[in-house]
Amino acid sequence: MTEIFPFKPNWADGVELQLSYKTDIFKSRSGREQRRALRNTPRRTVSYSAITIASDMVKFQRLMATKQNADFYLPDWSNSVQTRGIEVGATHFSIREIAPEWLVADATVFLIDPLDDSYTAVTIDTVSAYTVSLTAPVTRTFSVGTVVRLAHTGLLGNVQTTSNTNNVVSLRVTFDVKPGSMRNSENQFFPWQTGGKEVFGYDWNWGEEVSTEYLWPIETVDFGRGVTTNYRPIDFGSAVQRATIIRQHDQIDAVQRFFERQKGQRNLFWMPSGTSDMEPLADIANGATSFTVAGSEVYSLFSGGDPVYCGVAIYTKDGRKVFRKLNSITLSSGNSVLNLNDAVTFAIPRTLVAKVSWLRPARFASDDQTIEFLTSDVAQLQVTTTTVTYGDDPQDYAPLDGAGNWAMDNWGEQSAAVFAALDYAVNVALPFGDVAAMRHDLLDDAVNNELWSALA
Repeated sequence: MTEIFPFKPNWADGVELQLSYKTDIFKSRSGREQRRALRNTPRRTVSYSAITIASDMVKFQRLMATKQNADFYLPDWSNSVQTRGIEVGATHFSIREIAPEWLVADATVFLIDPLDDSYTAVTIDTVSAYTVSLTAPVTRTFSVGTVVRLAHTGLLGNVQTTSNTNNVVSLRVTFDVKPGSMRNSENQFFPWQTGGKEVFGYDWNWGEEVSTEYLWPIETVDFGRGVTTNYRPIDFGSAVQRATIIRQHDQIDAVQRFFERQKGQRNLFWMPSGTSDMEPLADIANGATSFTVAGSEVYSLFSGGDPVYCGVAIYTKDGRKVFRKLNSITLSSGNSVLNLNDAVTFAIPRTLVAKVSWLRPARFASDDQTIEFLTSDVAQLQVTTTTVTYGDDPQDYAPLDGAGNWAMDNWGEQSAAVFAALDYAVNVALPFGDVAAMRHDLLDDAVNNELWSALA
């Protein structure tokens, strides 16, 4: 029998989720890499602190004494949805938002009633927009606002306790999620891509240090006496970049899925430098496939087909982002002209440009990524990437068409929400679907919350 570990996190310490891939990297003398993923899905480890008092402390001690090595269910404290209440004997229930991707058939979830803080494990049969069907009827009534959380399956790792008083115990728990029990998210939609590669376009937390380490190794022959000889078989340098991202839970989930699609260090993606690297000289017209930046240095230094500095990121003051691969760099009247692989989809006056940064091919510098859920709503992670040469691995995505580029440039990260809302409105809410039998006020909520908010 699978046991339930019901002790809630102490959010003063937060919850940590560590994802671990395993990559075999072969690097040639010239600095080029071949990378092979040895895990298709990551190992997952959840760690957090909890405080037990009185009867909870007794329950915990008895659980450790008799069941510590058993299989456990652990609530996913990073994601949840709320129900509109469930009657005893019901085999389905309604939720207050469109079902998230983790709410899928055959998944085991907890129903956590806020009135008595009880945990009930149920199995999902089908999911359709705002309705979740179960494989068996519930045996009790659940109040409005009952929380649904995914149940992780796995084993308890290290468990440590500290007695604050004779009646209060703090505990630190490590939980190893069973490999293969989580759905693979590598094929989830992502809006930013150019030149066949995804773009890591998430905003950094500039309230914390953003650091870059520049590396360009050389080979030195030294016999311990006399002169030395230096060889330079690598014709490009590397930049190791470290930054922190802090976001709401639902937004940090997209970053987590990005890391999973890259399979740790395996895949190549685009990473902006984040600094103001070039100054545009004029307005950029709608439909432009090139624009000019001040000075001839960009042309003289990077026009020879640099394998690292081969993309550009344009940030606007109203929050839009344009990511493009460079086809070439030419010279015109003493200034550098950047020729883009795809046209710009909206006019960008020079006064609207916040900064123009290099967009460089990169990979994650580690197979491990830790996400810190600071509160029940906010999470952060520290990202470390290293630049690599473009074309180290096969192209992943077909080029975006004009509509795709327009959506990416103008909506960016919100594209997925907009398209999901439109898909729901057209294919579910309007002609037919599970909301047809719902009250009109619920349908209004669906349209207002999921469609118009996204379009706004």
